[in-house]
Amino acid sequence: MHVSCLYFDVLCRLGGVLPTVAREFHKTAIEHLTSSALANSGVGWKDIDGIAVTVKPGMPMSLKVGVTYAKQLAELYGKPLIPIHHMEAHALTAMLTYPSLTFPYLVLLLSGGHALLALARGLEDFVVLGTALDASPGEVLDKLARRLKLSRLGDSRLSSVSGGRAVELLAAEHKASSPLFEIPLPRSQSRDCDLSFTGIQLNFERLISRLEEELVDVDPRSHSILPVDCLATVCASLQSAVTLLICRCVQRGFEFLRSNGSADFPWPTALVVSGGVAANSVIRAGLSEVAQHFGLPLLAPPARLCTDNGVMIAWTASIEFLGVCMDNISNLIIVLL
Repeated sequence: MHVSCLYFDVLCRLGGVLPTVAREFHKTAIEHLTSSALANSGVGWKDIDGIAVTVKPGMPMSLKVGVTYAKQLAELYGKPLIPIHHMEAHALTAMLTYPSLTFPYLVLLLSGGHALLALARGLEDFVVLGTALDASPGEVLDKLARRLKLSRLGDSRLSSVSGGRAVELLAAEHKASSPLFEIPLPRSQSRDCDLSFTGIQLNFERLISRLEEELVDVDPRSHSILPVDCLATVCASLQSAVTLLICRCVQRGFEFLRSNGSADFPWPTALVVSGGVAANSVIRAGLSEVAQHFGLPLLAPPARLCTDNGVMIAWTASIEFLGVCMDNISNLIIVLL
């Protein structure tokens, strides 16, 4: 039973997550959500084997609310407290939605706060091949969406979604006859699997400023808000650049594994992608092409399980700490906040 409390509309109005606001929402909702989850699931505390909680990484203020409450429940009902690594949970979610998936597999985690490429060799056995050296992809997409003033276009679709999703929606309106803006990708000469998104952000900020200056010269009353067709081209160019950077990282990961094949770096059975940014259809399509090039399938959980959720935390606890056999998934009962 998965119960959630959404304050996404508030986040959209604020232009992103504010740690203090998020903490207060967590405090306000957590006890009610716990009661609702238990009531709707039809189980009581006597039926619960353990209490799983995210401990890292993430915003300390929000994490503290969850950890403190989980500790209280564990002490009150005499249940084991199971600490879960947030990114590891993302990496293991695909094993819930694709029961036939087996280790080892290459996993790419893309979110608003992280970007990471790793070889999953087994439970609690991950080899990190590359990480974001600066900003995360979701962070850059959200910041550039604000820079483009997408929420001020009067389009209800864009004002009620994340910045990254707004970029994707507007990019879909780009006309193929209009060429994309060519932006140099950072670290083109490097052969490792690390990622750098700040260079993309800075280059697009310069591009946007130049386009706005040109617009004001032509129409001083424009308020520096670019026409929709121009915005669509910028968004499509941005989405393309981010996709190319991510796909290049994964390609290098495959090439490394192919050239260093050994017991420590076995060839993967699949490419798994998860995290909020992984819900982008263009990024998924690009990753699918890379996976197919190396003869592997691309596996991605449904969008609702790509973003942060309680399912992945409970699932990770069940297979790592409670010893749930993969063949007995149908018998597993998870009560989720």
